Amino acid sequence: MVATSEKYRVFLDGICHLCSLEALWLKKYDTNHTLEFIDIADSNFSAESYGLSKKAVDTEMHIICPNGKILHGIPALIEIYHLLPRFQWLSKLLGFPLVYPFAKIGYFIFSRSRPYLPKRKTSIFCGLK
Repeated sequence: MVATSEKYRVFLDGICHLCSLEALWLKKYDTNHTLEFIDIADSNFSAESYGLSKKAVDTEMHIICPNGKILHGIPALIEIYHLLPRFQWLSKLLGFPLVYPFAKIGYFIFSRSRPYLPKRKTSIFCGLK
């Protein structure tokens, strides 16, 4: 059983350039402070302690909702964008039946190529906690 939290736990790779930009962007627009960022690149991170598998979080972004529900990939992004008042339109767009399959394909391509992209020297999450 996954322990619940009052915040949405967002699991991102703090040394991935694109993931870091996404984290900064999310933090900027998270005016209700509903997101808690967890760096999967941190040497102390244990996916299993959150009820997740290391392979899964290394492959796709995951979130754990306050009720304990786990989402990953595009459904996780849809949930996050829904939380940001300024970007609820993006949540709706990504969930639209004609857009959703293409978003999933695009995310699949990105997530499988992410390990081969250049890395940051330090994690962006050092300044986000």
